[in-house]
Order: sequence, then C-alpha cells, then structure tokens
Amino acid sequence: MTDPGGERWRRLTVKEGWRGFVDDEPTRRPERVRIADYRRLDEQSRSVYDRERLRHAHGFGPIRSLYADVHRTLERLVVSNEVRGPGARHGAALDGNPGNGKTTIASHFGRHYERRCRQRHPDELTADGHEYLPVVYVNVDALPTIKGLNHAILTFYGMGPPQRASARELTQLVLECARLCQTSLVVIDDIHLLELRREADRDANNHLKRLANDLQATFVYAGVGLSHGGFMHEGRYGTDAALAQISQRFKRLAVEPLRRSTTAERATWLGVLSVFERELVLLQAKDGDLTGHADQLWRRTQGVIGSLTQLLTEATAEAIDTGAERITTKLLDGIDIGYAAEVGAGRQPPQRQAA
Repeated sequence: MTDPGGERWRRLTVKEGWRGFVDDEPTRRPERVRIADYRRLDEQSRSVYDRERLRHAHGFGPIRSLYADVHRTLERLVVSNEVRGPGARHGAALDGNPGNGKTTIASHFGRHYERRCRQRHPDELTADGHEYLPVVYVNVDALPTIKGLNHAILTFYGMGPPQRASARELTQLVLECARLCQTSLVVIDDIHLLELRREADRDANNHLKRLANDLQATFVYAGVGLSHGGFMHEGRYGTDAALAQISQRFKRLAVEPLRRSTTAERATWLGVLSVFERELVLLQAKDGDLTGHADQLWRRTQGVIGSLTQLLTEATAEAIDTGAERITTKLLDGIDIGYAAEVGAGRQPPQRQAA
C-alpha cells in the first residue's frame, strides 16, 4: 500500500517535498575502485556499489556555470522586488524548447533563494506563529482554471480547499496563506499550458496577474515557446500586442541549447563534458573519453543539455550492466534517446506531415 504522506515528500509541488529538495545536497561521488577489486566483491556488495554509481550519475547536481547568468538576473530581480513599495512587481519568464534546462534553472533558483531566506530567518515559524514558507512551487494543469490554480497553490501549502468554496473565496485563502507564511517567491512551471485561446485560460492568466498585484512576491514562470506561442503578448497580435501586461512586466530569459560556433562556446561545451567525465564513475574510463568526442556528442544532442544528460546517464548504465565500464563510440551508437535528438542527429527519419 502506498503511503500518501511518503508520496508528498517526493513532489516539489507540496511543501514537504519542496523542503526536502531545499535541504538535500548533491550526491557524493563514489570512490573509483580498481577493476580487480570490484570483481572480487560479492554479488550484494557489487549491486550496492553499482546502484551508488548510477544514483550519482543522476544526482551530482546541475552544472552551475551554465545557469550563472540567469541566476544572477533572477537574484537582482527578487532583491529589487523585496524593497519595492506596494503595487505590481516585475517578474521573469524562462522560455525555451524542451530539454534546455528551464525547470532545473527555476527549481534550483528557488532552492537557492529559500536557503538565503532561511539564513536570514532561521526559525521555522514566523513572528506570528505561522509556518515560514518563503517559496511556493507549482505546475500548471493541462486545462487551467482559476479554481485549479488556487487549488494547486493551496495544495502546496498543505491546505485542503473547501469543496464548495467559490473561486473568489479560494483566492482570498491563497492571499491569506501567502501573507501569513511570508511567501516572497512564486515559481510556476509549465506556464505554456496557458494557451490563452480559451476563455478559461485568459481568466486564469488574469488571475495570476491579480495575485502578482496583491502578493508581495516575485513571480517566475517557466515554459516552452512563450514568445512565438503568443504567451508573452497574451494572445494579442498587431498593435494590440503593446497592451499585454505580461510583456511589460515580465523579463523574458531565453534558455537555449549550448552552441559551438565560437571559441568561447566550444570551451563551454568541453567544460560541460569534462564535468561528466569527472563525475561518472566507470572503472575502465580514460581521460578524454567524452571530451575527445565533443563533436560526436554535440551532433547526437544538438547541444541540448537534457539530451546530453539522458545519453550519458544511459551510457553509464549500459557500461556498468555490460561490464564494459567505459563509454565508447560503439556504446553510444547503440543508445537511442529522445525522438527530437535522434531526428536532429539523422538517426531517425522526421515524422511525415499528414496529407
């Protein structure tokens, strides 16, 4: 039987899971043992060691240098909003294609911000005796509504929204929770699901603008195709686009694939590969196994960090499972990753357009 309380600890969209994420540390890299010593381990010890290596491959943390500029921009924004007077605060929208790291940037910035807040306010409770929750992290549902957004936020706070409450009553409850818990950063992921073509989507968008007006908090959105999909202009086009409040209030921060056109870009790509080379624990690995194949790895992933991570973590699992204990060109060639990356690399044909 699943423990519902335990499930909450694994979700960032509830306060228990978010706090666990905030307090958690990157995994510690297991020591690389000699291959002869590894082969002498009994089956259980070998299984434990292999699992530790795989866990670290997935858990050694984001490469902070990739997102340093975006984090500095977000830091300046929230500091400015903290000292701003009453009224609407400026926000930020992380915009890019899937796999470029938007959720990683948003969640880890929220984690960094909450840690800073808790250094200034180490008590678990506010002065009035309420739970101190400086950050709220929620996802947008596939068919967003005002009630649905309110429900998501109240669920994060651990509130069971009254079933018969109106949208207006739920909104007041959201505002009260944020005020009492001194929430100062609201991160909303998958904001592109607000397509703004349906009336309910436009109502939900206006609701978020109202929350941004009434809460003393910075709002950070993350989504796919926010600029060309029309979100930044709230579905308005032509001269009406200038009337969109989102484009006036929200700074668009593009999150793009890594490139390799310039010397600096190629150095960044090599730096990313060197981090993976250092952190992936394979017993027959050699220096240059990844950096020496920088061009091939870029072609396989087109510089998308999510695709690179998927390729190299799956390659690590394959190298451990087969006993190869090294990532080679042949091993990489045998691994398929996301469809978009495979099409981009010419390994799969693109989907044909319907007649």
